[in-house]
Amino acid sequence: MKTFIIGAGSDLGVHIDGAHLGPIQLMNDIKSFYQEETFFVVHNEAIIKSRNLSDRRKNEYEIEKVNTEVYEKLKEKINEGVKDALNTLSANALSDNEIIEEYLKTIRPNIFRDDKIISAEYKKLSTPVKMRFLHEFIQMLELDYDYKKINELFDFIEANINQRNGSTKSLASALWLYADDKIIETIPPKVKSEVVDLKQEVLIAGEGEYKIGDKTLSIKKYVDKDIFVFPEATSNFAYVDLSEVKFPLILRTRHDGDVIRPFGMTGSMKLKKYMNAKGVAKHNRDGILLLCSEEEVLWVLGVGLSSKIGVRTKPTHVLEVI
Repeated sequence: MKTFIIGAGSDLGVHIDGAHLGPIQLMNDIKSFYQEETFFVVHNEAIIKSRNLSDRRKNEYEIEKVNTEVYEKLKEKINEGVKDALNTLSANALSDNEIIEEYLKTIRPNIFRDDKIISAEYKKLSTPVKMRFLHEFIQMLELDYDYKKINELFDFIEANINQRNGSTKSLASALWLYADDKIIETIPPKVKSEVVDLKQEVLIAGEGEYKIGDKTLSIKKYVDKDIFVFPEATSNFAYVDLSEVKFPLILRTRHDGDVIRPFGMTGSMKLKKYMNAKGVAKHNRDGILLLCSEEEVLWVLGVGLSSKIGVRTKPTHVLEVI
């Protein structure tokens, strides 16, 4: 059982395992004779004092038991039962926290996915639960964030969570937070892709399998069936009509000047504008595979098809990247 009693101006209050329980008169009494940056830990009936909150988080800080120093002053300032009151407060707060955690663990799998926050699920939460999960997210990143900074991140997410094309906010040196209507995630420093060499291009001569990085494009003839179901545009699998396409094609990532004729439209547009319309995050665009005929994009993997290969009656081929 561990309670952090933190004095920090109007934020003075009790924190149990990161949960702020709000200011109470007892904390104001403590603040009246201790500096605001001092905090205490009630742990196994012993009060320990550290130099400041940052030291506690970052270092194996020097601590000293100050039972005589703290308890005597608390007894003098408040009453003889202060020790029991603090331990009761700690026990009650821990019990409440366990009840909260029992609820949170039932919804946590819907909120977090691969160290990312799913925007659609996050939006359904109340503000206190959003703040709790945001605090967990920051802890996963091992960032030393105070309450004010977490509030700033909360406001940033709220401003972008309904935007198709989101924004970024600096979290730390070379680390950014991105938020839009689909995902809330961190953007690490740009490094050379381990999946696809961004300068690599693979010539597609016809049906077969073609390897690029650790991915493989498969082009197979469509075997006639009575019924087939079109996959989602975001899938790595597509039914296509290649009857008007001339090989060879190119499998690569984006170039300046790329254009696409979006399926269902008559005209063409720049790939950059198409990705904006589809809500593709800017930091993900360089790694997306494209099947191209010269500078015309036929398939943006996981985003959509060109009208040039879109199926209107029956597919001729099946594309899949694995």
